[in-house]
Amino acid sequence: MDALYGDLRDPRAPQAVLAITFRLLDATSAGRALRFEKRYSTSEAAGDSSAESLVAAWNRALARTLAELTEDLRGSVAAVEKR
Repeated sequence: MDALYGDLRDPRAPQAVLAITFRLLDATSAGRALRFEKRYSTSEAAGDSSAESLVAAWNRALARTLAELTEDLRGSVAAVEKR
């Protein structure tokens, strides 16, 4: 996890911030070659600055991030299969 925090600078518009880097290594290659690396960063509006609102917003941000990762990996797998 690169970042996980609540941005409360604007009390009228609190944000849950999430940033994470995914790295996929080829365990079958000598030296475990890096096959994929991408940093995802997103923020989601939280209804207020309560812990419950921030956690719910982080969950939405993580769901969006994982959906984007899934799409990126589909593209990576398709590229490898064409070789």
